[in-house]
Amino acid sequence: MLGVTALLLGALVAVAALVLVEVIGPSFQTLERQMARTTVETIRNTVKRDVEALNVLVKDWAYWDDTYEYVVGRQDGFASANLIEETLAGAGLNLLLIEDIEGQVIWGKTYDLEAEEFLDLADFAQGADLLVSLTELTLSSENGLRGLVATSAGPMMIAAHSILTSAETGPPRGVLMMGRLLNDAVLADVGETLDLGIQAQPATASDMLREIGGETGSGDGKILIQEAGADSLRASIALKDVFDQPLVVLSTSIERTVTAIGRTAQATGLGITGVAGLILILVFLFSQQILVLGPLRRLTSRVEQIGLQAELDTPLPETRQDEFGILAQSFNRMLERVARLTNFDAVTGLPNRRLFHDRANQVLGIARRAGGKAAVLFIDLDDFKAINDTRGHSVGDALLRVIGEELSDLMRETDTVARFGGDEFVIVIHPVDVRSRINELSERIQLRFQQPFRVSGTTLFTNASIGVAVFPDDAEAVETLISLADAAMYQAKGDGGRQIAFIDTDAYVADGHLRSLELSFREALSADQLHLVFQSQVNLRSQEVVGHEALVRWRHPEQGVLAAGRFIHLAESAANFARFDAWVLRAACSALASGQTHGGAKLKHISVNICARHVQSPALVELVKDTLQETGVKPAQLTLEITETVMVTRPEAAIEVLSALRGIGVRVAIDDFGTGYASLAALHRFPIDELKIDRSFVAGLPDDRAALAIAQATLTLARTFGLDVVAEGVETAQQRDTLIEAGCTIGQGFLWGQLS
Repeated sequence: MLGVTALLLGALVAVAALVLVEVIGPSFQTLERQMARTTVETIRNTVKRDVEALNVLVKDWAYWDDTYEYVVGRQDGFASANLIEETLAGAGLNLLLIEDIEGQVIWGKTYDLEAEEFLDLADFAQGADLLVSLTELTLSSENGLRGLVATSAGPMMIAAHSILTSAETGPPRGVLMMGRLLNDAVLADVGETLDLGIQAQPATASDMLREIGGETGSGDGKILIQEAGADSLRASIALKDVFDQPLVVLSTSIERTVTAIGRTAQATGLGITGVAGLILILVFLFSQQILVLGPLRRLTSRVEQIGLQAELDTPLPETRQDEFGILAQSFNRMLERVARLTNFDAVTGLPNRRLFHDRANQVLGIARRAGGKAAVLFIDLDDFKAINDTRGHSVGDALLRVIGEELSDLMRETDTVARFGGDEFVIVIHPVDVRSRINELSERIQLRFQQPFRVSGTTLFTNASIGVAVFPDDAEAVETLISLADAAMYQAKGDGGRQIAFIDTDAYVADGHLRSLELSFREALSADQLHLVFQSQVNLRSQEVVGHEALVRWRHPEQGVLAAGRFIHLAESAANFARFDAWVLRAACSALASGQTHGGAKLKHISVNICARHVQSPALVELVKDTLQETGVKPAQLTLEITETVMVTRPEAAIEVLSALRGIGVRVAIDDFGTGYASLAALHRFPIDELKIDRSFVAGLPDDRAALAIAQATLTLARTFGLDVVAEGVETAQQRDTLIEAGCTIGQGFLWGQLS
């Protein structure tokens, strides 16, 4: 009987042992591998974050007006102030390179951060295959280039952007490129942040891709989990370069703590089973379900959720006083380090935009429940750019840190100070009883800015413009309050800066339609919504078509086809004029080069209107040259029409640009002549070929004696200066005959057909 009991107990123990090994063991292994996968995904995301931070720095430099001017004029002052060893060392860069649009390296250096000396890295020498390929990728993308590349010194994080003005307009003057080696030192910093040891191996030398069936050009982020012994796992992830090829495999070793916990649990279960028999076996299995498998499933599910959805602000519960509690504590410490990088500004340590939104929503919720008020203050430094330009970015960053600390000291514990980027700080304050409380705080801020700041042993002065929006008076949503405070800040700047401005919501709402149309126009420039129509220019005596004027129309998705008068003020804004002129010029020259016809006549000479701002910029000359070369149109086939405004606003700059255009053979015409304020002296000085009589004078012919006198005076003036004349708006035969009698030879208007 004892033997049977012992045999039965042994069988039961064996069954229980089988359950422990086959059910509980694999669960621990699944959790262990999932945690390993999450770990290498965190490594990859950290590297991508560093690449994105490098891209932000490159974009800041590439859209810097001083960089743009340096590429054009090669100013020594820019190079001596910024292109120095301290810049590369301070930003942690191994590469800083500037090319012009022809691919000529203007300034390029590679730098050893550990040895603190410049290197000779052939990969980025003039004409190197890698440099040529990176430049082509950068110029072909509106968003620039960022990612990893292989160099002779090892994998490198790279970012590059086309060099534009601060308004993100062109034409592009070249390419600015920065790089940081993904070497042992960088990986050690990443590993220290994540409390991991990280190793890198070239993808070509790794067996990982072959073991998981990886192929050249396959998807980024291939992961392989391997056993590296009884006590550790090896987790690896493959990263691709900017050319979509496997570049490097990052690996880390992870202790098999979960497996050890599983073994302990299994041994405990076997002991209890052996002592207690069937009943204890059943109790044990039940307890395992409650105490181990259930928490294990919940822990596995939570880890998977964090890995997939990046919920860094919701830690694992640490209520258990066992191995699960230890695991949760370790995992939460890693989440805290990653969350810090996600929620706080890297330069000042202040909350970033994401964390500010969370805190501001909490503040508004409290104010809403209490029936109180809160306020958002948007602060922008008035002359920070001058400090950056003269002292360099490292001093500018140090000043931002000091200002962040000073602003925080002025606030109460219930207030939040955040940095949104650049020289912009945003504050939410609560409670706010009356407007005087906001004025008092703003005055304290302004008073502090009247005093000097001590930065790195240097005394610096800067001022601030402050915009304010109040909850719930102005708006009830955080994003709307930020936008309103931002608009108020620009009002303060427009009034001279160094002051506070409260948002005028009535004026802001009234301006809403214009803002909407402006945003739509920016989209139209890149959404193929603009098109050209043509009007014939005719010899009045022979009726022969001698040329055409290109006129722009906008196919608005909601308002239909709009004439230029509806949107020309948007096209001539500082943010749009260069792109708009470039589109019109290329479209008109392409139509001419392709042999397009209008009214049965082939285009053989084209007139294009140019924005007044552009006529004062040397970039217009390069745009015209490039367009003529691209399309094959001869300079003599092109006339650029400008308004009289150009002759009274910065005339010296306009004369220089127009002289250069005439020097290459392009004709210049004054459009709508007689409607502006140009003097005869200005007309004599300006290099022009043609006057265009405005349609308002032609409309009165032949009966309006004043209009006839103006037309005749214009023709006499043109003959005196040796200029051609074109009459606009000719709609009747009587107008045509009157112009012929007055001596005008060319006209345009609906007399010869509609626009098409």
